[in-house]
Amino acid sequence: MKSFVVIALVAPLLAALPAQAKTGSHLPDDRTSVSPEAAAREFWRFSNCSAKRSMDSARVLLENREWDEKMDEDVTAFTKKYRSCLPNGSQMRFQAELFRGSLAAAYLNQKYKKQPVPNYGSMPTTYTKTAFDALGTKSERAQFMIRAFAECVVRTQTALALHLFASKPTGKQEKAIFGQLQPYMGACLPVENGDQVKFTAMSLRGLMAEAAYDMEMRYVAAQAVRIKEETGAES
Repeated sequence: MKSFVVIALVAPLLAALPAQAKTGSHLPDDRTSVSPEAAAREFWRFSNCSAKRSMDSARVLLENREWDEKMDEDVTAFTKKYRSCLPNGSQMRFQAELFRGSLAAAYLNQKYKKQPVPNYGSMPTTYTKTAFDALGTKSERAQFMIRAFAECVVRTQTALALHLFASKPTGKQEKAIFGQLQPYMGACLPVENGDQVKFTAMSLRGLMAEAAYDMEMRYVAAQAVRIKEETGAES
């Protein structure tokens, strides 16, 4: 049964600062090396600090689905604008593949600090069998399944996912929340009983955050439509 699939959290994907990336956001490089754990925590602090200062700026970046040259310029400008969010004005490089997930998590963390947890479970999945069957390559199908898994966890365990985004990377709270999520993650994986699937904690947080942000945008849009229909019916 899928509930017995093992989710293994392996060593952090985030490299010691400054993290190298093929593309992505970066501040000037000071070549100061720190541990991967410290890098993950600094990355988390920066994302939350910048999102708290301007959720609108964070949302503008997150709405751009393509990471092209223009996006690279925009993110670089964003990190420079909020460089005071880095401890003691330190400088670091962000890995492009982790930036969006970290910022999405921070955005949702800021939004739902004092609001009720949204009911993402009421939203239909975007990862259907029809959509999967339409894919051509093995790589496309693998990416589809990974994102379907992340969305499933977020849809079924929204409150725990939001608690995870608020927790400090590599801390005791993060470890405890991952422990709580373990059985639900296993149930969301389309693999056989006894299989082991490996993620890094940072990459798994990022995948879930991106899925949650996409779900949030659809949830907000659906709520707006519902309110409009109810208002129209009353008028």
